[in-house]
Amino acid sequence: MTSVRVESFTISLDGYGAGPDQSLDDPLGIGGTELQQWLLPTRTLQRTLFGQNGGTTGVDDDFAARGFQNVGAWILGRNMFAPFRGDWQAKSWKGWWGDDPPYHVPVFILTHHARPPIEMEGGTSFHFVTGGIHETLDRARDAAGGKDVRIGGGTNTIRQYLREGLVDELHIAIAPVLLGRGEPLFQGLDLRALGYECVEFVASAKATHVVLRRHAHPAPEQASPKGMAMKITIETSVHAPIDRVWAAWNDPNAIEQWNAASPDWHTPRASVDLREGGKFCTRMEARDGSVGFDFEGTYTRIAPQRLIEYTLSDGRKVRVEFAPVANGITVRETFDAEDSHSAEQQRQGWQAILDNFARYVERRA
Repeated sequence: MTSVRVESFTISLDGYGAGPDQSLDDPLGIGGTELQQWLLPTRTLQRTLFGQNGGTTGVDDDFAARGFQNVGAWILGRNMFAPFRGDWQAKSWKGWWGDDPPYHVPVFILTHHARPPIEMEGGTSFHFVTGGIHETLDRARDAAGGKDVRIGGGTNTIRQYLREGLVDELHIAIAPVLLGRGEPLFQGLDLRALGYECVEFVASAKATHVVLRRHAHPAPEQASPKGMAMKITIETSVHAPIDRVWAAWNDPNAIEQWNAASPDWHTPRASVDLREGGKFCTRMEARDGSVGFDFEGTYTRIAPQRLIEYTLSDGRKVRVEFAPVANGITVRETFDAEDSHSAEQQRQGWQAILDNFARYVERRA
């Protein structure tokens, strides 16, 4: 049976999986390379990444080696593949690893921008998926041929899969480093409620290795007490500054461009009175005119460039958070589920719109 694993992912003592300001010169962000001092010298990494003999053995190498065992496919976030954002203008870019990357199996890249697959030497192939984390995982499982799927990162990608309860086992190495800021791995996650428990805890001279395993399978949505609505949380990363993200979220003209879950729907008009007590209304219709509805409500709390809360016309509540991360903004929506559609249908629909928003902003960044 295929398992979904995170292996050898390192965080700092203050919980960051990457430093701030990721770039071509600092692919892990400022200070991020300090996280990998336990991993890079190991015999496994020296052989796999650099083609060199030698390297350290012991606890660190044992964990590094097991991360490559029984892996039939990988999943990577866009940041893990390329240092630039937006459309694939640099068509010559084929990853950080040269002509023969260390994967030797299909690798699926989460992105908002389509690109044809790339065949590399040694059996590695890169596939670019715009359909979100579930479609990406489905394709990786099919490609793995019964072996496991390894999620390589980055931080936001792992967090999304954890939030949905889709990671079976997570190996975290905690490095004795403080980054101060960057991309926090566990922000907004209740791992205990998601069914994870610590099954292994081993220290070396350079890192503390923790293995978490999901022992139960609760629904990824947050169950609420009887008589209260179930809450569903979705999120996406937008590689653009907060002023552009905030403007695109609240500008009626922009909303008309991005607010659709699929190409056969659109938003012909939108109105926004962005203040506490102000109203908004977004008209959503099928392009063939067969059906449509008004998505409308009242703003209850506004914290500029940080938070929006509103109540829909049917009484359901929505919270939208804008959290700065390295190279962009994480937009996170938590909303009360309704009764006429399944929780999964609602999650997929809201996520599709949110991903469309990210693509819209990045095309104009």
